Amino acid sequence: MAALDVRGASAAPYGPPLLAGIDFSLAPGEILSVLGPNGAGKSTLLHALAGGIDTAEGEIRLGGQPLAQWPRLARARALAMLPQQSTLAFPFRVEEVILLGRSPHASGAAEDRVVLAEVMRATDTERLRHRLYTHLSGGERQRVQLARVLAQLWRAADSDTRVLLLDEPTTGLDLEHQDLVMASLRQLAATGCAVVMVAHDFNLAAAMAQRVLVLRNGRQVCQGAPAEVFTGRMFEEVFRVQVHIATHPLSGAPLVVHP
Repeated sequence: MAALDVRGASAAPYGPPLLAGIDFSLAPGEILSVLGPNGAGKSTLLHALAGGIDTAEGEIRLGGQPLAQWPRLARARALAMLPQQSTLAFPFRVEEVILLGRSPHASGAAEDRVVLAEVMRATDTERLRHRLYTHLSGGERQRVQLARVLAQLWRAADSDTRVLLLDEPTTGLDLEHQDLVMASLRQLAATGCAVVMVAHDFNLAAAMAQRVLVLRNGRQVCQGAPAEVFTGRMFEEVFRVQVHIATHPLSGAPLVVHP
């Protein structure tokens, strides 16, 4: 059964359609990168997948069941989203912010502490645990918010279906922590959690994802394996640039070189 199944989905929350004809399926443990120029509908798609925007046409199924039919608590155990910006003005300690991700679960304080320790190690936030969130740098806040959504979906035992939605999760991170974030996402996916990740870094997307979905003007242009999608013609038509497509010498993934 697919973790996430989107069939002919369209959305028009403010009048004119922002998404139209979106169609893909995501298996448990699969990572999908969503690419497109500014204004293509990438963030709108994530909000629709999270249930924040109703579909005008088509259907979104989570774990084989229509998304709208999921009880809120069960959906919170199965689905988590990290937006581009997470606003939190209250002076919570970092560990308190991360533990908010455990709120939908009734796993007990002891088990939640185990999850807390594991996701802090995965995001390099252990040394921040007693600091106030409002005193952190932008990159530190991004890692804390990532730890929060990881905590929400970290245990396979908490839900038969798990889907993580990420909107540019490496924004503001240095190279070391970009690598750490990607490693933590691979670790989560290896436990059966499906991941949908909006990205602007083509090479990061090619290295991380089994499949890529490209949007333009709210419509799906193409999808498939990175080696199938990343072509010179696609970059010219969608991104209006000419690139050179090579092969990464270590991973074998497509390597996009922009002169």
